Parts: sequence; C-alpha cells; structure tokens
Amino acid sequence: MPTWKCHTGVLPESVQPLFADLCAAKRVWREDNSREVTITDNELKLSDDRYEVQTGTLMFREAARTAMYKKRNVHHSTFDNTFDETFD
Repeated sequence: MPTWKCHTGVLPESVQPLFADLCAAKRVWREDNSREVTITDNELKLSDDRYEVQTGTLMFREAARTAMYKKRNVHHSTFDNTFDETFD
C-alpha cells in the first residue's frame, strides 16, 4: 500500500496546535477522495530561535480495506437485549 509524505511548510504559532490535533486524531479522511487514512508518522520541528522556521511532516497511507466495513454509530449500553432477566 503506498505511503505519502507531506511537508507543512512554515507553521505559524497559531496553527501549531491544529497540526498537533491532526497528528493525534483517531480517524482522518482525505479531502480529495473522502477515503479514510492512517497516520503512520509525524514530526513537528519547533525551535526557540525566533528566526528558525517551524515546520511539520506527516506520513500517511490509506486505511486497510477492512476498516471500511466497520459498524458505525453502534450504540452500546449496559443493559442491552442480552441481559439475563431470570435472576431473582
């Protein structure tokens, strides 16, 4: 399965938390084809030097085909239809 590597370019201070959220997200979809992807690696290069450029790198691949067949929006509760009502 192919893997893509993306460079963010210059990350302003206001955008750095958004990049961190993206790297920590459990589910991510590509905007161009709406397919789910798996983030395999990420890197955020920060420096205290105010003249140093802050950048980020993200590596991802398309999610496994089996992930597309997961049940979505399944509600789980403590007392579902498997609860044993014969208990006295």
